Amino acid sequence: MELFDIDPAILSGFIEESLDGLNSLDSLFIELEKSPDDIDCINTIFRPVHSIKGSAAFFNLMNIKELAHKMEDLLDKMRQNQIRATDKTIAVLLKGTDLLREMFNNISQGDDEVKDNDFFSIVLQAIVTEYEQSDEKPSFDMSEYVVSLSDGIDALKQYIPEELSELFNGIKDTVLSIKKYFQSDLLETEVLKEPSDTLDSVLKMLDQPIELISTKEKTGVIRDRLASVLAEVELPETKSKLENSINDFDKCVNNIGFNEILQSELTEILEQIKKQGAFEKKTPQPAEKQKSESDRKEGSDRRATSIAEKTMRISEKKIDSFLAYVSEFVVVEEMFNYLQKKMLSSMNDTTTGEFKRVLETFGSLSANLRKSILDIRMVPAKSFLQKAPRIIHDISADSGKKTEVSIHGDDISIDKSYVEMLDAPFTHIVRNAVDHGIESPDERIAIGKSEAGVISITLKKTEKFIELEICDDGKGLDYEAITRKAKEIGLITDNQKLNNDAIVDLLFMSGVSTAEEVSDISGRGVGMDVVKTNVEAAGGSIRISSEQGKGSTFSITLPTSVSTQIMDGFLVKSGGETYVMPVEVIGESFEMRNEDISTVEGKGELIMRRNELLSMVRLNRDLRCNDSEIKQNVNSSRDMFTENIAISINYADKKYALCVDEIVGVHKVVVRDIVGLKVDKIKFDGAAVLGDGSVAMIIGSDGLESLRL
Repeated sequence: MELFDIDPAILSGFIEESLDGLNSLDSLFIELEKSPDDIDCINTIFRPVHSIKGSAAFFNLMNIKELAHKMEDLLDKMRQNQIRATDKTIAVLLKGTDLLREMFNNISQGDDEVKDNDFFSIVLQAIVTEYEQSDEKPSFDMSEYVVSLSDGIDALKQYIPEELSELFNGIKDTVLSIKKYFQSDLLETEVLKEPSDTLDSVLKMLDQPIELISTKEKTGVIRDRLASVLAEVELPETKSKLENSINDFDKCVNNIGFNEILQSELTEILEQIKKQGAFEKKTPQPAEKQKSESDRKEGSDRRATSIAEKTMRISEKKIDSFLAYVSEFVVVEEMFNYLQKKMLSSMNDTTTGEFKRVLETFGSLSANLRKSILDIRMVPAKSFLQKAPRIIHDISADSGKKTEVSIHGDDISIDKSYVEMLDAPFTHIVRNAVDHGIESPDERIAIGKSEAGVISITLKKTEKFIELEICDDGKGLDYEAITRKAKEIGLITDNQKLNNDAIVDLLFMSGVSTAEEVSDISGRGVGMDVVKTNVEAAGGSIRISSEQGKGSTFSITLPTSVSTQIMDGFLVKSGGETYVMPVEVIGESFEMRNEDISTVEGKGELIMRRNELLSMVRLNRDLRCNDSEIKQNVNSSRDMFTENIAISINYADKKYALCVDEIVGVHKVVVRDIVGLKVDKIKFDGAAVLGDGSVAMIIGSDGLESLRL
């Protein structure tokens, strides 16, 4: 592929925008499969394909242009009601969408558009064939034929012999009955497709035979359309006329019903308004068919916002670099706090107060600047959540299952790096939910469940964390199968007995899978171990809960930001060093008294607090002392270390007492990577620069847990 003199940055922007548009189509195709006559949905699919076709030639991407052009032709026929959106048509268009994505990814990696010419030709021909078949079998409009036949009967009547008149009248009555049926069908398929806020749509309905529009259902449609027209009218005189007509309509229908007199009066008034040109309405929004006044206003607001807000593309590396500088404000703020404390003794109260106000202003500006730059990194989670309907649809179709999906929280924004990091784990878990979790329709009916399984995907966001839950109402985890697989590959012995929690943990071991056979979906013995590794590498955690026969829930929890981490740290001193711990795990602090401390064989030191015995962790001893004899000799360790403050730690449903020398307080700190230091990476998450310039090691939740063990 030759790109001539196209600026690589412009090409990169085009690829990114095109992929964004294509990634939104999967869920739309699933919606279209459920509502094949939804023209709004077809139009929404049509737009990104049309845009790609129009721009691809500029970049000399002729294969992409050709494929997008054929897809556009087929979609256009669907827009014009010349072909219906069948399962086969949607399947062909989905293949085209997948191929376009693949071609754009090829280009972004410096390869040619098409790697497999044969496959490209097959997909292209499938779209062309679907397009041409719509021309081979034009739809036969039976309604127009019957109406035409009934109109010709009167012309034939003068040529019918007298002895056949009775038979002819019977034929005529039959045709007229059929005519009424098809006129009703015409009313539904043609008139009701008119925009409901146009004067012509009401006049067309009023032009039908009285017996067809005098039903409660049809008069309700007429009333709604009159109200829609009134809502769009701007001229006061016209509005007054329509209001009077609607009042007369309501009185007549409520008292004596819809009749020919009302039909005639409404037609006359509306024709008069139309003829005089007194009817003016607001210019309709060009984007999509308008469904309600609230929808129109919301759409208008969105369009106004999109026009008012201009965007620009910035490399992620530049944003991260800027964020790193912004994070330094936190360190400077802590330095100011330190200086303020030192200056208290040498300055008067007025000067100290002024300095404190300046410091508070600096802290506020620093926090707002940091929040603003973090917001720049945020993107809608919909970009990866919207893949779920397509994944579930494809796997269900291949396996003969029926599965419904509900997504909540797709409007939440998350850090851009999470979109890429969560993509593979999310896809894997959703695939497993359908393939391993959801039963076949026959199995579900046999055990009293609904025929279709349900997969619920929920994203929640708090100030510090985001949580992603994937729930299914399937058969739950097969604990016996997991245990059997673990024994086969030697993770556990034949005699080991594990509880359900321990069995669930086995799922995160490499090679453990409950799939009965290897397929394109699952069963290769890799997956959940990689999922856990990726999640934990980002500072998160993953949990699984399951109940046999009722389903499973996979929960992924991550910090709100994965780039530069700024945390509220709980600072303590022990053995002359300062350490930082996460505030979330801190319960309370209390004084250690010798009478509350006891030693239990096999359990070590315990301390009584609120009538509860807590195991003790002496921070200085367990961090610094490598002598196993001293650790085992509790009495000597009491003599060597003089901690006098205990802090209750609550983590992973476990509670214990951490013993320290001094509590410094809560401070904001920037988590920095440990480079070049020989430290235990299990115990320490990183380091932080304090206000006095010293460095404090950060002990994370897992690090605290490792001290307890």
